[in-house]
Amino acid sequence: MSEHTELEPCPYCGGHASLSKVGRDWYRIEADHVTSCPLEDFQIDCPQSDDQLPLLLHDWNTRVDRRPSSSAEFDKIKDELETLRIDAARFQFIARDAESSLERAYGDDWLAAVDKLRG
Repeated sequence: MSEHTELEPCPYCGGHASLSKVGRDWYRIEADHVTSCPLEDFQIDCPQSDDQLPLLLHDWNTRVDRRPSSSAEFDKIKDELETLRIDAARFQFIARDAESSLERAYGDDWLAAVDKLRG
């Protein structure tokens, strides 16, 4: 994956970011954050596809580039991140459920069956 754009460090704590594959179908970017960083538990996932990876890299490298100006702003960021984390977990649950349904319907070769259905 080194042929892709270099990842910017965390804009808050400077933590080194890395890109990895998760399971067989997902990319993940996460950073080595310090404990007090508002993004310390944050990561970004996206499906493994040629069109999604550049978007993921762009989103990571162009996110906010400044520290919160107050503790209220810091708390707001943490609340927003928690909402995003919950939404992401729901999306991943839906994706896993859809994959399980396809496996039950089409067996181990469900990807080929989906490609056939797409035409």
